[in-house]
Amino acid sequence: MKTQVNNLFYKKRLGQYFSGDKLANLLAAFTLRNKENLDLIDPMCGVGDMLLAGMDRKAKVTGIELDEHVYKLCQTNTDYKYNQLINGNSFSLDTIKDLSHKSFDVVMTNPPYVRYQYINQLEDFNGINDKAIRNSLLDIVDYMQDLQTDEKDLFKTVIKNYSGLSDLAVPSWILCAMLTKKEGKLALVVPESWLNRDYSNIIQYLLYKLFDIEYVIEDTDRKWFEDAQVKTNLVIAKRTYIKDDILQYFKDKYYTHVQLSSQASRNNSLVGGLYPKDWAPEEKFVKDIDNGLFSGRDEVHINKVNLSKKLNNLISEVKEKKWFIELENHLSKVDFSSYLPIEQQQMLHDVNLSFKSLFDFNVNIGQGLRTGYNKFFYVDFIQSDDKYSVIQIDNGNYKQNITVSNHVIRTVIRKQAELPVGNKLNEQMLTGRVLLLQNSLKREDYYRLKELGSHRGMMDEGLNEYINSLEKTNIGTEEAPKFIYELSAVKPNIKKMKQDDPDTENYWYMLPELANRHLPDILVPRVNSRSPKFVMNTDSKVVVDANFSTINCEDSPLDKYFLIAFLNCQWTQLSLELIGNVMGGGALKVEATHLKKLPIPILSDEQIASISDIGHELSKNNLSSDIANDKVLEIVFKEHALTIQKQISTLLHRYQNNRKKK
Repeated sequence: MKTQVNNLFYKKRLGQYFSGDKLANLLAAFTLRNKENLDLIDPMCGVGDMLLAGMDRKAKVTGIELDEHVYKLCQTNTDYKYNQLINGNSFSLDTIKDLSHKSFDVVMTNPPYVRYQYINQLEDFNGINDKAIRNSLLDIVDYMQDLQTDEKDLFKTVIKNYSGLSDLAVPSWILCAMLTKKEGKLALVVPESWLNRDYSNIIQYLLYKLFDIEYVIEDTDRKWFEDAQVKTNLVIAKRTYIKDDILQYFKDKYYTHVQLSSQASRNNSLVGGLYPKDWAPEEKFVKDIDNGLFSGRDEVHINKVNLSKKLNNLISEVKEKKWFIELENHLSKVDFSSYLPIEQQQMLHDVNLSFKSLFDFNVNIGQGLRTGYNKFFYVDFIQSDDKYSVIQIDNGNYKQNITVSNHVIRTVIRKQAELPVGNKLNEQMLTGRVLLLQNSLKREDYYRLKELGSHRGMMDEGLNEYINSLEKTNIGTEEAPKFIYELSAVKPNIKKMKQDDPDTENYWYMLPELANRHLPDILVPRVNSRSPKFVMNTDSKVVVDANFSTINCEDSPLDKYFLIAFLNCQWTQLSLELIGNVMGGGALKVEATHLKKLPIPILSDEQIASISDIGHELSKNNLSSDIANDKVLEIVFKEHALTIQKQISTLLHRYQNNRKKK
């Protein structure tokens, strides 16, 4: 009976979400292809799932495991029949020197996903920290005799330049790439989100430069790692020599993208339901994939993905990065302005249309206001006259109404439930207010700074008493008292006086001045159960909370009316399904980084004006969203609109249904 580890400590701290037999067997079927005596290594082998799958297919297996407890379980699970098993740090040069081979026919692993915030907390595990890992990888590059000089230079540049915000999987992928023999196979378990994270771009580039991507298998139902709530992909790539001209090399090259539903699973196999009587369903599945035998099946969807277009999209994102200019200076000057998901590219065979990203159209994208302490800064409006407003405070023991001057509050939209039915905010329906006290001082602060020449006013009496009460309240314990002004959430608001100017001294109760991203033209929820809905701000600009991503277009040739119409059409909804991150429970997360990539068609002035007219009608609630969608698609895709609309609807329905199953 195979032993498993379920200790939450190990899972969280070491990123130990073990692969399991099903996933390991599927990955092995794609990489070993019934060839015997291949040398296989899993450099982060855990309890030995990948090693067992390799042994079952007559491979000679090697494993490295950092954690001594898990290492011993791996010994038991593999029945000591491995070729070599090392209890050590795979990022250590000493460990790599102990390997019986310096490169392997197959490198197959499920890398640990430890977020960057926690990597340095692993120091008690064989000295693991970000700096040590990076330095060790550089030492390993020099040691690798199978690497050519130009390959070593490539690895060193990648190692020196991968983001410090990367999780532990990124250096793991780099190590695995180094260990892969020429013509050998690299097989990795990756979270789907790595394709959307900026820090993964340098790894994707490394794959293009040294590998041919052959297959990507997608866990459409998020079932492979249910405890981690991560949608997962398997990536299988073949090691090549370094490519001098990656654009020319990948021209007209494709990889096979497999969307695998949980309906295909049965018993001990992720594809056993497809072959209920077959003793080796994984091998049969790989053969049928290559022969294109799954047309029309609900359990499996297969697409041939154009690598050249994916590469163009990647270069469009990294062409201004220092590391890319160093490695591919000639390509940094080429125009790769469009970011277009593959599924949408495939719709446009007969359409003569180019795309640019929102970022390229000079649209500013950000996130709403993060106060750090909503219970204080957010209040509810009760009533007002020309000078004063009555607001309701609801902050722990403080539940009361106080009167404040109108100039210290501003309307705010705090959460998705406050969005209107239509496509424009109605300020009169919003009861939320944010306290903006940059120019309002507590009485004692007022008198002290006035003597120094401050021009700021004194806050209203009720607000003054409320803040004084808060400051005297111990929100810690008797043994370890703590007060509101000591909270890390409000400490950044505190600013010391500069250059003897008393108006530069700020206190914990003063938010910084609002930025444009807090007062956007358009907002969209960051977490969406349904299709993301873009909503126009009021003319007077309501403040928008950090629960929303925000859009400003004052410097763009695309006005807010064009954007409100185009961003709410089904083309954009599909784009976000393809670009955004699917969360646990099936919600779609839409961050600023996703919005910056949205593919916007390059249109004539007349087309832009026509879509802006639709946006005007939408903002007045004079058009239904369905009619507006049809009109926008007709303007953009002209005679192809009906055909493309049907394809969009089909894909949108599929992706949204897949999300709802999570």
